[in-house]
Amino acid sequence: MRYSICLSYNGADFCGWQIQPSAPSVQAALEGALSRLLGGPVAVTGAGRTDTAVNAVGYIAHFDFGGPLPFETSVFIYKLNAILPRSVVVHEVIPVPDDFHARFGARRREYTYFIHRQKDPFVAPWSWQCGYPALDFDAMNEACKYLLGTHDFSCFEKTGTDNKTSICTVFDAFWKPYTPSHLQVMCSEAGGTGAGACAPPHKGRGRGPLTEGTDGSLLPIRHLWQWEGPEGAKRPESPVMVLPAISIDTYRPEIVERAYEIIGPFIVNDVGGGTPDMLRTVGELGLPYIAMHGRKPQGDVIEDILGFFGDFAVRAEANGINDWILDPGFGFGKDIDQNYEVLNRLDELKKAGRDILVGISRKSMIYKKLGITPE
Repeated sequence: MRYSICLSYNGADFCGWQIQPSAPSVQAALEGALSRLLGGPVAVTGAGRTDTAVNAVGYIAHFDFGGPLPFETSVFIYKLNAILPRSVVVHEVIPVPDDFHARFGARRREYTYFIHRQKDPFVAPWSWQCGYPALDFDAMNEACKYLLGTHDFSCFEKTGTDNKTSICTVFDAFWKPYTPSHLQVMCSEAGGTGAGACAPPHKGRGRGPLTEGTDGSLLPIRHLWQWEGPEGAKRPESPVMVLPAISIDTYRPEIVERAYEIIGPFIVNDVGGGTPDMLRTVGELGLPYIAMHGRKPQGDVIEDILGFFGDFAVRAEANGINDWILDPGFGFGKDIDQNYEVLNRLDELKKAGRDILVGISRKSMIYKKLGITPE
C-alpha cells in the first residue's frame, strides 16, 4: 500500500531534503523513523528537493508499506513524531492510490522570502539583512511582473538533472512590506501587548496575523518555508519555526485567547487558581499550563498542596488539559516558615507525578528571614 505524508520541518539542522552520504537530511531522518516504527527498511519519495537550511510547511512525501499500518493513524503519527527530531513534525498520514506520486503529482509550489532592514535577532535566522538605505517597492513589483506566466527556466537549473521539462508557470510574485507583531511576556494585570519577544508568523502566506508596516523594516530574500503538494491537498495552518519559549502570567482567559491569536502556542502561567473559564479556554486551545497553589494552607503545608493538586487534576482532565506543571506557589498564601518548609520538602511533591516549577526569587524570603530591610 502507498501512503502520503504531510510534514513540516525547520531546515537549520539539515543539508536539505535529499539524502547525502555524510550529512544529515530530512529524507534520512524520516526514512529512519519510519523504518524503526515499521520494523524494516522504508524508502520515502519527496515532492521536491530543498536546499541546506531551507524550511518547509505542508511538504508532501510518500512511502510504500506491505499492508495496513500497525497502529491507528493518530497513534502512528504520535509515535512517528516521538522518534523524529524536534525540527521535523508529521501532520498527516493517509492511504493513497498506488499511482499517487508526491513529486510528479505536485501541481504548485509556494515560496516566501524575507529581508529585514535593521538588525533584529528574532528574525535573523529566517531573513537576510539588507543594508541598502531605501527600496523602491513599485519598481520591485514592476520587475516581478516579468516572472509571471509560463517560461523556460533552464538558465537557472543545474546541468545534468533528471527534470523532464524546464517549463514552469509562475502564478503570483510580489514584494510587500510588513512589521512583525510582538508580545509583552508579562501581561497579567495590565493585560495588554507591547514590545517584547518576537512573535514569528503563524498563518497564511508567511505573514499570518502580522500587521502591515509602511517603513519597509521587514519585507518578504532568504527562504522561510516551502509548501509542496498535489492539487487539493490540505495545507497546514502553521509553519514550523523555532519559537521563543514563552510563558504568560495571567488570570484572564481573554488574554490567553488574544495571545494565542498573535503568537500561537505558549505556556499559560495561571496566577488565578484555575477558574472554570480559564480551564475551559486552555483546554480548547490545547495549551500547556502551570497550575499554582495560592491558598492559605490548612494543617501540614505539603499535604495541603498535594490535596489541592489532587482536586485540580480532576478538573484539568475534565477540561482536556493533559500537559500541566505543578507550582507550589512560594509566597502565595504562605508565611516565611511555610515557604522554607516547602523548599525543604520538595521531594514529597513528586507524589503528584508532575514536573515542579520552583520560583523562589521573592526578596521577602531573604530579608524577612534575616531580619533586615530590602534596602
